[in-house]
Amino acid sequence: MSDYRNNQNRPYGPNNRNTQQNTQPRRDGGRQEKISEALYPCNKAIKDIITHSYVGNFALWYNKFIPVLSPTGSKNDYKPCNNQGKIEDSFKFYIDKYNSNKNQVSTNLKQKHDEQKEYMIANSTYYDLIEITAKTKTPLITGIGQSHPTEVGITLDYNLGIPYIPASTIKGLLRFTTTIQSLNDIEKNKVHEDKEGKFFIFDTDIQEVSYYFGGQENSGNIIILDAYPKEVPDLDIDIMNPHYSKYYQDDKPPADYLEPIPIKFLVVKKDTEFIFRILVYKNNRGTELKNIKDILTKTLTEEGIGAKKSLGYGLFNPCTIKFSDLSNKINERQQQTLSQKQNSILNAMNEVDNICLKLSKLSNNTEDFNISVEIYKSINNYEYNDQIKIAQSLKEYYIRINKWQKVKDKQAMKVNNIKRILGIQ
Repeated sequence: MSDYRNNQNRPYGPNNRNTQQNTQPRRDGGRQEKISEALYPCNKAIKDIITHSYVGNFALWYNKFIPVLSPTGSKNDYKPCNNQGKIEDSFKFYIDKYNSNKNQVSTNLKQKHDEQKEYMIANSTYYDLIEITAKTKTPLITGIGQSHPTEVGITLDYNLGIPYIPASTIKGLLRFTTTIQSLNDIEKNKVHEDKEGKFFIFDTDIQEVSYYFGGQENSGNIIILDAYPKEVPDLDIDIMNPHYSKYYQDDKPPADYLEPIPIKFLVVKKDTEFIFRILVYKNNRGTELKNIKDILTKTLTEEGIGAKKSLGYGLFNPCTIKFSDLSNKINERQQQTLSQKQNSILNAMNEVDNICLKLSKLSNNTEDFNISVEIYKSINNYEYNDQIKIAQSLKEYYIRINKWQKVKDKQAMKVNNIKRILGIQ
């Protein structure tokens, strides 16, 4: 049976490619030449969405749905392009698409920061908190080795679709910096030699590395969270120039006459603020917090984060680094918790208990005293046992403000009435 009907609905059927191939007469009057246009690697239904009304996750679009050149038998077949089939404008097209999604991401990014703060505050009983805000002084690129049609990848958050710095990247760099700083303190018996006469060490033999990051015998004592930009960052286009591509791809020797082939890639613009969050387990030593701050500062300002660090990428400006322990947020949360508990207690109290609690909090100012007068005037509205409770609270209040003994006129009448209710002579 013919498969023609099924082929009509296939994205790559012989007569139904997601391309817009045109033909153009050759100048010499010969055969018509095919013009490459954008091909989307998906079925027609998805293509209609991403080419007309797609506003959503940039990471999903960039990693799955970017257009490539339709095949015409040339060397540029399936190379990334813009929606008009132009290779040279592909990265401008990517940035335009990224910018079109920025506004809707801002709210979600704020929520992500709030969630991370909530996590830190929830663990503040057992961990010291470090929050560092720092601004890049050079472009930043992470995930450069990820596979992508453009040849150079970039790490994007799966949910937000924006660049971020994974916790695993930060942990690896902190571990590296800690190891480098501790080289001079390594004991000789922990330095090993291989068969070729080269010396090496195991970083887990370094006490600080083992304590902070753990090993086979113990777990680490710090928790590192993903670092996100403070605001939705701007992307920029950067370029690398391999000079010997034919040497690497073919059998030709490296030579000065080989032409460089520029490769574009996306980077996070400099002057972008990132927020780093680390939790350090509390103990009696008291030095870990400062050490981690120093190590992180050195990592950000001297070692750099991400790819191409040897060329100066991924460095942060030391003048922009700001530390916070979230103490204000913790105190605010404790006050909220206390207030909620008090409200719960008040809601569980009956009317008389509420009155007694209110009297216990009154001071000797005129406004508070007038409140006590109103309570005194209403005392006869309650049952006998409740009158005793209120009278006892009034007595304690008057003693506290020095209006129980040696008083005259109206106050003396109040005191005598309270004594009568309490059975005091």
